[in-house]
Amino acid sequence: MTTNAYAYTEQALKYAKENATDKKPITVTLPSGTYELSGCLHIYSNTRLVLQPDTVLIKTSSSGNIIKAGIQTESN
Repeated sequence: MTTNAYAYTEQALKYAKENATDKKPITVTLPSGTYELSGCLHIYSNTRLVLQPDTVLIKTSSSGNIIKAGIQTESN
């Protein structure tokens, strides 16, 4: 079974962006499974994205990255 996990995962990463600190990093974990990503996931400081064994990410959009790390700009 394939699940579209983009909105949920991006929401969790946004929460981490707004709340993670050097002293309190946040980990976002995707359980084993196959996940469709209809957009680019954005990961920022003090955040870890952990994929459990047998996790597969499938990009469903035709352009851009699956994961982007770094400082937010107007374009992301």
